[in-house]
Order: sequence, then C-alpha cells, then structure tokens
Amino acid sequence: MKTMTFSDGSRTFTRISKPTAKKAFNQGLKIGLIPHKCNPCGAYMSAFVTAKSEDNSDFVKLVNNYSYYNCQYNELGKYPAFYNEYKETYKNSLKAYPDLSSVFSEDAPANICLSCFHYKKSGSRWVETDFEARMIDCIFYTNIVDPNAIRFFRNLGGYERVIKNYTKFGFIPVEVISINPSRTEKTVYRFKF
Repeated sequence: MKTMTFSDGSRTFTRISKPTAKKAFNQGLKIGLIPHKCNPCGAYMSAFVTAKSEDNSDFVKLVNNYSYYNCQYNELGKYPAFYNEYKETYKNSLKAYPDLSSVFSEDAPANICLSCFHYKKSGSRWVETDFEARMIDCIFYTNIVDPNAIRFFRNLGGYERVIKNYTKFGFIPVEVISINPSRTEKTVYRFKF
C-alpha cells in the first residue's frame, strides 16, 4: 500500500490500511472510501466519508456494498482505498498528548462534560461572572486542547495553560485556562470524563 496524503484546503486525508480503517470505523471515527486509482479530494469524484451509526454498523457489509457499486471499472480501480481525516488533522495533538487517542476508544464516553467558568478582573482579583455546563464530543474536546490552537492564542498575546491529570483514559488534559490579551477576562474549561 502506498502512503499518500491529499488535501483540498479544508480537509486532509491520509491513506490507511483496511485493518486500520476497520478499527477506526469501530471506534466511531470518520473514514473515507474511494476506488484506489482516484484522488479523494478530486473534482469529479470525492471520497465517501462515513462513520459508524445505527444504520451503518457493519464494516464488512459497508465495504462490500461500496465495492460492488463503485469499484467495477479499470479506470477507477477494482478495490476501495481507505482514508482517514483524524490522523493527519490531529497529528500535533497526538504527539503532545500520546494518551489522547484513548478518548476515541470503544469504551470512551460518547460525550464529555465541559464546565466553563468565566471571570472578570476586579482590581487584583478574579470575580466569577458566568458559569456554563454542556456536553461536548471528542472532536470538540480535541480542538480545545490542540497545541496549535494554544500556540495561536499565545501568539495573539493571550495566556493559555493546559493542565493534565491522570484519568481512566490516561494522562490527558483536564483543564484549560485562557486569559484574553488585555488581561481583563479569564475562562476556565474543565472536562469531566
């Protein structure tokens, strides 16, 4: 199998093997299928991106159906190639937090509880002004703790701090403290798994 990476500007696909695609599919991650001679970000035929759901829960059946209807011609290819967006998109997050991939495992929760505490500066003290709690998915969580996002806000002049702790999924971020560049507002994001 050739290792290939394609990008259409907004999405980056990395080619993966069939066993890796099956594992990612069973974990609920999005995978892309396309006949093996086609570019997944092409103008005429793009990758069929899917994830596990109630209607679509059997990987072997999905691959067989896709192959039967789309991989019949020599011009396109006789078998499907598999692509994954997650591996390339969150490469830096996985490097910074190696245990982060366990958040996407089968026994991981579907939703993560996010508690947002908003503070305003009053003299030399922080006074809580607002509280918000909601459920988020694993992708939203990964976007919040992404090292590129943290670096971006630090370059703007803000203060960003990621606090990691041991959870049942490993040593991963459990809190992010964010202070705006003018140092007048602070937001604390706490994650409960």
